[in-house]
Amino acid sequence: MLIDLRNLLSGAKDDMTVSAPLEMETFRTALAEYPVMEKQPVELVLTRTGKDKLHISGNGFVALEIPCDRCLEPVRTEMHFDIDKYIDMGVVHPEDAGTYRDFANPDRVLEHFRNNKKSLRLIFRRLLDGEYKWMELVVSKSKDYSDEIPVFIYYLREVRYIYEDTMVSEIEKKKQTIYSQGK
Repeated sequence: MLIDLRNLLSGAKDDMTVSAPLEMETFRTALAEYPVMEKQPVELVLTRTGKDKLHISGNGFVALEIPCDRCLEPVRTEMHFDIDKYIDMGVVHPEDAGTYRDFANPDRVLEHFRNNKKSLRLIFRRLLDGEYKWMELVVSKSKDYSDEIPVFIYYLREVRYIYEDTMVSEIEKKKQTIYSQGK
């Protein structure tokens, strides 16, 4: 599901309502895969609450066929879910914002995975707890990926310690090279 937010973020619109079809046919976990018996579109309301800030609310429904814990007979299990998220897209460091926007562009991601199997990776600074920290964003193809329905997994982690240790290590190597050249 891709939702074009350009009109919302540019200020041309203050809110938008989206009815997005639930595309999955199975729900996979690390242990098992459960068939979807019934599903309804996810109803979303997206509201611009400020510059680069959104509120996303909505709800959805899916029924899965999950085996009973005792007898292992299939049981219809209904799940109603609610979404209530505030998103501040102004948290990327200004020097990294252009690179981040290019990296996160859905058309670019789709084009990359049409021609490649390797994951996409980006190291950038993100505002977290009042300070900018080094983060790594990795985009990989999901096991459910197909050309008709491209599904991706986005993984974000703090890498400040790894990145800073690498930077310190590189600086130390350069210092050693300078010192050894001076002898």
